[in-house]
This record gives sequence, C-alpha cells and structure tokens, in this order.
Amino acid sequence: DWGWLGSAQSKQRRFLRRVTLYRPGEETIILLTDLLDATLFPATDLLALYLARWSIERVFQQITEVFHLQTLIGTTPQGTVFQFAFCGVLYNLVQVVRAYVATAQARPGPTISTELLFDDVQRQLVAVTELVPAEQLAIVVPVLPTEEALRAQLTRLLGTIWTPRWLKQPTTKRKAPALRTPTRGNHTSVFRVITGYHKQRVNPLLK
Repeated sequence: DWGWLGSAQSKQRRFLRRVTLYRPGEETIILLTDLLDATLFPATDLLALYLARWSIERVFQQITEVFHLQTLIGTTPQGTVFQFAFCGVLYNLVQVVRAYVATAQARPGPTISTELLFDDVQRQLVAVTELVPAEQLAIVVPVLPTEEALRAQLTRLLGTIWTPRWLKQPTTKRKAPALRTPTRGNHTSVFRVITGYHKQRVNPLLK
C-alpha cells in the first residue's frame, strides 16, 4: 500500500510505499521504500534484496561479535583494514568447519553457534602454535593435491567430533510486561517529599 509518512507541516514528509511480508512463526517484515512503481519494482524483488542485505549485515555483526572487533589493534587505516580482512578469512574458515560438523550431525547449520565453535577452534590453534614449531607445520598438515582430497580429509576429521556445547540456545520471545493499575497513594515521589519539607520550613503551622 501507499501513503504519506510524516505530518502535513513537516518538510521531511514523504510519500512512500509499504511492503509487508507475513511469516508464520517468524517476525513480520515491513519494508518502506520510495520506489513507488509496483510494476518496475515488484514486491518480491524488493523483499529479496532486503533479505539479502540483511544477511550481509548479519555477517558483519557476527564478525564483530565473534572476533571482538569493538576494540581495534591497529592505529592506522591499513592496520584496521588488515585486522578486519584477517577476521573475515577466519570467519569463512569457521563457517566451513561448521558446515562439515552440521552435515555429519544431520542438523541445520544455523543451530550451531559460530562463536562457541570458534572458542574451541581458537584454543586448538593456540595449542598448535605452542606445541608445533612453524617449520614442522607443513609436515604435520600437508597440502592435499586436489579439492576432492581436501573434502574427504575434512569429512574424516570433522565428521567424528561433536559436543552439545556448540548448540545455540533456543530463542524465546519476550513476554510483554503486564499492565499495572496504579494505586493512588501507594507511592511518594522524592519531589513531593522535598516540597513538603520546604512547606513545613516556610509555614510552621504545617508541623
């Protein structure tokens, strides 16, 4: 549907189009746009683009949360870009691990927490760094000749490891707070106490 957003007196008032997607069991999506022509810009295309953009934003959010990018280690633009790019590579690697683990467990990938999985991956990477000299890593972890060989190796290594600790907690919708009927006289504000105190000081008869 179409309509005005904003009051008639507002300079920012816009004539917009609203697209609503009702999803049983999930949150309803409401999209506001100034692309008014429904023929040139079908609702299905707009919703597909919106959901795709939202999935990209979710990736950036997960990278920020999982790798704690709220604090940057670089003091230059180049250092900041390097840190984010490196975390992006790590994120993709963790997603590969999660996909193989999920396939072996016959469960949807989104049910496995990227953050909890990375915690274990991080500990193992630290252990490898401490126990295996860098020059021996090429011997311990040889480069496989083909993509098929790599997939077979990942399936063999990741298909047998599992811990329920990696499962995401089920999301629960918060219940709306119950409306409370105010009871007259059951609460005295600080302002009223101070006002009453000053009145007593001004007029001793109120004591």
